[in-house]
Amino acid sequence: MADVERPAKLMKRGAFVRFPGDYVFALADHRLLAIEDDPGAGRSIASDLKHVSVKGDVLNITGYDEEEFLRRGLPSMAWDTQELENIGKSFEHLCRTGSTENLPCYEAKFRRKDGRPFWLRFDRLSQTPKTGRHMTIMHDVTTEVELREARQAREAAEKACADLSREVQAKLVPTIGMLERIKEKAPLLSDDVDAILEANRTVTGFAQEMLKKGSADAARPP
Repeated sequence: MADVERPAKLMKRGAFVRFPGDYVFALADHRLLAIEDDPGAGRSIASDLKHVSVKGDVLNITGYDEEEFLRRGLPSMAWDTQELENIGKSFEHLCRTGSTENLPCYEAKFRRKDGRPFWLRFDRLSQTPKTGRHMTIMHDVTTEVELREARQAREAAEKACADLSREVQAKLVPTIGMLERIKEKAPLLSDDVDAILEANRTVTGFAQEMLKKGSADAARPP
């Protein structure tokens, strides 16, 4: 994206300061701006980093100072309070035990400067083979999350249509028999009854089609 500043440019203007530990961000270029600046936190997370490099779609944070990182690092990027709590708990566990066992994977929602959201999945917390320092690896799962939410919205809409169709059928089908009997007993009302019957059949037919479509959609693989 054109409005994203390159890491080298950010470093050249003195956007990064050194803290204890060796912080390394490696994230796809188009994600960098969103992570470096969180308006809600009132500060730039880039100022907490010694170095930023661009490498694929994976974010690596390595060798952090426990208190400094927890106070000024990753949690300041979290958008949602619950997500912030999950992040904090994971790092608290890591700092307290030095172990990455039993740390759950979870997704966290972030935002770009223009307000558009994106999601990162915290896939694992481990140690680097060479230095033994702690490392967090996250993956951009925005597309996956958006597709999942779209599928859930579609399924909810299909269920609502199916419920409505059943309700329509339950109310209209019995009236068709009643109208047929009225037509037999009052031939003069035959034309009016036929018009009502036709309208009822149209509505119930539409309801049946909606139910068939919902069943067919439900049978399709996700």
